[in-house]
Amino acid sequence: MVVYEEGIEFCLWRVQFLAWEEVVDVKLSKIVNQEFLVLTLQNGKKVEINIMDSQLNRSNDEIYSIILESWYRAVEE
Repeated sequence: MVVYEEGIEFCLWRVQFLAWEEVVDVKLSKIVNQEFLVLTLQNGKKVEINIMDSQLNRSNDEIYSIILESWYRAVEE
């Protein structure tokens, strides 16, 4: 569980301190047994990334790349 929490904190830190202009808010959202990282973009879109599924057997950099890919897809749409 500690590795899981550190992974979440790492991802939040990377997103917040990269100062992506498109991202106006970053938060964790918990629904039942799922946790989502929710990015709110300037254009009003919300990107929800299922952290639980992403976290399993992944390194912090791999998790971060999943977040980055999800964000990029949302910005491009």
